[in-house]
Amino acid sequence: MIQITLNSLMMPVIDIINNLVIALLIWWGLRQLGVGALALGTLYAFTNYVKQFFQPIGDLAEKYNTIQSASVSADRIYELLDQEGEQEKLEEGGPAPRFQGKVEFRNV
Repeated sequence: MIQITLNSLMMPVIDIINNLVIALLIWWGLRQLGVGALALGTLYAFTNYVKQFFQPIGDLAEKYNTIQSASVSADRIYELLDQEGEQEKLEEGGPAPRFQGKVEFRNV
C-alpha cells in the first residue's frame, strides 16, 4: 500500500511543480516583453530549459517507484521462501505409495 501511495503522489506532484514553474516563467516573461527588457526568443529558450530540467527529475521519480515495487515484490518472494513447506514434511515421511496411473491435484 505504501508503494501504491508513493507512486500515485510522486508523479503528479512533480508535474504540478513543473507546470507551475513554467506558468510563472511565462507570466514573468510576458511582463518583461511588454517593458522591452526581454526578447521572445529568450523566453522560449528559458521555457525549454525548465522543461529539460524537470525531465530527469521525473525520470528519477519513475525509477524510484520501480525500485519500490521491486522491493515489495522481493519481500513477498522471501516470505514465501521462508515458509515451512511440503519439502520438510516429505523428508520425515516414509516410502511413497504405489502409483495407479491416475493424477489427482489436492490443495493446489
